[in-house]
Amino acid sequence: MKNLFLVIIILIIISCKGEEKKEFLKIQSKVNISQIQNENLDFTSIDNSSIGQEITDSMRKKIIQFYKQALERDFERPYIWDALLPDNENFIKIYNYKKYIINNMSFNSYCIKIKYEDANYESILLTVSNLEVNTRDNSSIIVYENQFSEELYKRYSKINNGNVLNIILQKDKKDYNHFQYLVAENMFLDYFTTDNKQINRNWGENEDNIYDYQIKGTIKNHLKNGHWEEKRYSFDYNKSVWMDGEYSDGVRNKEWNISPDGPVEKIKLYNNGFIVRIFSP
Repeated sequence: MKNLFLVIIILIIISCKGEEKKEFLKIQSKVNISQIQNENLDFTSIDNSSIGQEITDSMRKKIIQFYKQALERDFERPYIWDALLPDNENFIKIYNYKKYIINNMSFNSYCIKIKYEDANYESILLTVSNLEVNTRDNSSIIVYENQFSEELYKRYSKINNGNVLNIILQKDKKDYNHFQYLVAENMFLDYFTTDNKQINRNWGENEDNIYDYQIKGTIKNHLKNGHWEEKRYSFDYNKSVWMDGEYSDGVRNKEWNISPDGPVEKIKLYNNGFIVRIFSP
């Protein structure tokens, strides 16, 4: 009888510990999710305690490539363009940063630091988690920048409603430009609050062909659709160049013409955002 009583006590203790473990795991899971899955996530600074190891292997070159693509999406020439020229890429330091879940999709991020001449620069590059195979030119976006030099420059951003990324550009502590991107299907797509209309926007400093940038095309369902003409900065030419081609729900498709000095010099063939061929006309 005494032995039976002891067995019952032991079973009760084991059961209680099992329930405690389940509850602990449940709480731990909730904490982990709440840290990375947030409908109103913002990027206003760098958390130095979350900066990981420096990336020095073959992945470094790939991240630099996507970093430049992300900078080219802003149309204007980046502030630190000269530090990103091939001869100066040794100034770029890339570190692993946080992982995020946005709109039920997984993303990686990287902290980028550059010390060049009199400037100290840092940024956060947000990318899809499968960057090794997802080579679309809209699979990465810069969500934060901070440059300390004679002229102060900053970028900060916030995700609203779980899937719209709002990016603000700042010069000398004054906001001067604003972009929006839709986070969908492992891509960052140009997003417009207006819908179903033509856009013919000319803006920029217009000092010369380096700073002049323009876009023209049709918006449908808040995304670029149909034929678009865009003048934006290109690292390949180190100036703004004309390009035109087709968008399907914000994704490039078919042939895109690149015209740096008037005539078409290069054609990029896209299939659902992936470049499948580059050739001359």
